[in-house]
Amino acid sequence: DYRGVAERHGLEAVDDLLRGVAEAIQQQVGPQEIVARFSDATFTVHTPLSARGAVAELGERVRQGIENHTIQAGGMLITAKASIGICMIGDTNSSATQIISYADKACEQARQLGGSQVQIYTPVAPERDSIARRDTILRAFRQAVVEQRVHLYYQPIASFTGARGEFFDACLSASDEQGQPLDLREALPLAETRGLMRQLDRWTVATALAAIAARGAAGAGLPTVFVRVSSNSITDAEYRDWLLQQLAERNLPGSVLVLEVAETVVEPYFADLIQLKQAVEPRGCRIALDGFGGRPYSEQLLRQSQPGFVRIDIELMEQAQRDAAFKQQLDHLTALAAEQHTQVIMTGVDNPAQMAITWQFGAMLVQGDIVQPPAPELVFDFSQFG
Repeated sequence: DYRGVAERHGLEAVDDLLRGVAEAIQQQVGPQEIVARFSDATFTVHTPLSARGAVAELGERVRQGIENHTIQAGGMLITAKASIGICMIGDTNSSATQIISYADKACEQARQLGGSQVQIYTPVAPERDSIARRDTILRAFRQAVVEQRVHLYYQPIASFTGARGEFFDACLSASDEQGQPLDLREALPLAETRGLMRQLDRWTVATALAAIAARGAAGAGLPTVFVRVSSNSITDAEYRDWLLQQLAERNLPGSVLVLEVAETVVEPYFADLIQLKQAVEPRGCRIALDGFGGRPYSEQLLRQSQPGFVRIDIELMEQAQRDAAFKQQLDHLTALAAEQHTQVIMTGVDNPAQMAITWQFGAMLVQGDIVQPPAPELVFDFSQFG
């Protein structure tokens, strides 16, 4: 009775109780487990154990350890009753926050059943179906990578204001065993959550740089290519040195690359992104925030990260056409971008109606099928625009 101890014996007794529970947990786990206090009298334990039976046994051991541990709190001896909830990470592809929520649901179930027991969260049938579907998508994508059925295409980014420079966005494409295209909108985020994007990120950079170098060797000018960088590479300290080495080996300036990072990745890995930015900017590489503008923290990220570009999807602009408050927010963001010399790219522009919307938000650059669909070569006549 955590709150009862606080009311009867004061906060010092609560501190003694929590300290005693933490000691009891630490005595039952090994060095490979990570123990943390989550909230109030709730503790979390992360274990690398993957077998359901072994994890359940660990949970039972922790429960017994807590209940058999004598705790001195406020000059009194207190015995605690423990309820344990478990979520097997392999049972779900959810975020860390959702996994903890599932474990908490199992813990609440244990409490409702009288406490002093261990419950394991079981995904409901639709979620199990979803997990199986995601596993199938990820397996197909991994097989495509292994069998070299992954290719890089380039979509031009055109300026309608006459600005100089040739920009392309590097787009990944993958096909299944029958040659049909795989939907990477779900496969890539899944691969990222499993830590599988590190090598593919490097392959993308190396392939793009080879295409840029080949074009330079043929006597054409050097374009600038946007390449996507996942959180797997942002948090990889070796990626920065590897990237700079690739540029040096091909005798290319850093200005030929823009590292494109999803806005959703920036917040949890902001410090890592800034370190990457500080490492590559002196060589001329720039940073772009992709999927920008739809979150409460967008303005803060824009101010603090100072990217060279922000990429705003046309669907966000279409939403702003229907929502005056949201339009005001985007107007403010694009004005702030202009103020700090961050170029705005409107992406996904496929028809004249969408093109008309871009003018209203001060977009300097446009990407989409209205310019040209992705193609296997770095070839486009930019003189037709501007």
